[in-house]
Amino acid sequence: LRRVQDSPLVGNRLDPAVAMALLHQAAVHGKTVLMGYIDPAGVATQRVVTPISLHGGHLMAFDPAQGRMREFAVHRVTSVMSADSG
Repeated sequence: LRRVQDSPLVGNRLDPAVAMALLHQAAVHGKTVLMGYIDPAGVATQRVVTPISLHGGHLMAFDPAQGRMREFAVHRVTSVMSADSG
């Protein structure tokens, strides 16, 4: 995996504006990303998703592990890295 770009952190999380920019770029170019995410219970996870759209601080993305579309709150994103090879 390669980092999409350096990810400025706010505390231990990626700045939401930077997360939105990286996720928007991935959606526009149809790229799959490895995304660090903290769920509402405070559990940190790493998810491979394909971003589809961003609206109102939420990401709609296809989650191949679950085989369905998912909605993620951008303020809970801790990292964004390219999951595409090359």
